[in-house]
Amino acid sequence: MNHTMPSVVSITNLSVQQVQNFFGGIQEYESESAGSGIIIAQNDDELLIVTNNHVIADANIYDRHIPLIEELISREPLPAPKFWLNPEIKDFYDFTPDDVKLIDYEAGPQIKNIPIAV
Repeated sequence: MNHTMPSVVSITNLSVQQVQNFFGGIQEYESESAGSGIIIAQNDDELLIVTNNHVIADANIYDRHIPLIEELISREPLPAPKFWLNPEIKDFYDFTPDDVKLIDYEAGPQIKNIPIAV
């Protein structure tokens, strides 16, 4: 494992929410979400993954967005940046913004005036 850390990983989550209905009964609703994280360490029981607090859930593409999506997926891919995480930090709570770097990041041209779907 030490040869592959830090590594970017995909995270899929299935959560169950319990809601009391009007009649006092409990209904359960499942919701799936996805995101990404970085494996930063391993102990005897678990992998330690740093992730931000957002996920993509119920993402929708509306008809007015299709030409924009087609433009985005037709673009020539840019080289992937390198992600640097300070290897000297051993405790998650000791990380500062200076301990994380995105190196050689290239952004494509910005799409402006994206229509809002109502």
